[in-house]
Amino acid sequence: MKEHLKAWKDPTIFPFREIRGCGHMEVMLTIVDQLMEEQDAVEHSVNIETFGGRRTFGYARQLEETRKLFASMGITVQTSLLSCTVDELKRAPAAELNIVGRGLRWAEQMKKKFGTKHLLRRRFFYSGLDGTDRFLMEMASKLGMDGEVEEVILREKNHALEELERYGKIFANHDFALFMQGFFFTPHSVQAYPVDYNIPLKYLCLDTRRLKEHNVSDKTIEGILKQTDELLDEWDLDVELVLNPTLSELSEVAKKVDYVLGGRNTALLYEQAGIRVLDTSIGTYSSPFGFGGKVEFAMNLLREMRRDHNKRNTIVSRLNYDETYYPMLADSTSLAAREMWSGMWSMRGGGDGDDGDGGYGGEGVGRRHRQWQES
Repeated sequence: MKEHLKAWKDPTIFPFREIRGCGHMEVMLTIVDQLMEEQDAVEHSVNIETFGGRRTFGYARQLEETRKLFASMGITVQTSLLSCTVDELKRAPAAELNIVGRGLRWAEQMKKKFGTKHLLRRRFFYSGLDGTDRFLMEMASKLGMDGEVEEVILREKNHALEELERYGKIFANHDFALFMQGFFFTPHSVQAYPVDYNIPLKYLCLDTRRLKEHNVSDKTIEGILKQTDELLDEWDLDVELVLNPTLSELSEVAKKVDYVLGGRNTALLYEQAGIRVLDTSIGTYSSPFGFGGKVEFAMNLLREMRRDHNKRNTIVSRLNYDETYYPMLADSTSLAAREMWSGMWSMRGGGDGDDGDGGYGGEGVGRRHRQWQES
């Protein structure tokens, strides 16, 4: 986590850490070693490492958009790993380049066994419209296509900018608060709202409580807040940072803006406090490799803004959820099990470690950071 903080200031040094424990990497390595077969290389072709599968919402649409964009650049998508057939897996070594998203070891093994190059899709470095431009140019360069794709990329980017400008004029007439939680928060994901979509963010409500159970120390959490504050200043974003708001405090924030943006994973919890949250995950099924998905995100967000709010008092929205560990219910048995799991996680090797130095809201966190004070 500390290395990720350094990458926030310099995304070119983004440290790759594969997600372990789910078996994904082990499956990928086994497929490379036992299933893939030697193939004649197909010029200007790539494999894309995906996550989810053909039953994931919007997967087919995302892949279709990616194939269409790449085809306009003269690039073929050979295989989408692992969202493909067994025969497609066998033919994966025909690609010249692997686009890596979740794990690097399988790509290194393919390079060793079949000579396939790879490109790591670094989360910070390729964020936003400019980041997408950068990614596509680097991919083309890896395929030896320098000077062949610039016109296509510029045309696609300019088209997206024209469309986003149209939506941005509407967004600019409203005030927004953004609620974010989870292990993968970065200031760069916040920057996209005002920069790419012209969405005026008045408040950034950041929940860091779950970081503790992932063995992230108070000192590192304080570093997250401090660097977030510094980057918001550097980007000249006038956003007030609200740390770990309760439901009642978030309700007060909601009264001061026109819309609250957040993920669908906490929608029912917000309903209990009478807070309407627009689902910003609506754009996640759009291709991360192109510009069209960003336009689609803006289009869907505007549709959500204009949709009548359904005020049904559903049964699931009346359950007693725990605010920190939603959607876990707030009963002693569940919370005790969660506490045991968190303790086991904290004892694992290679964690961030709690060095006991620093804490929430310590000196030097920055002028934006404060616990919410009702006014």
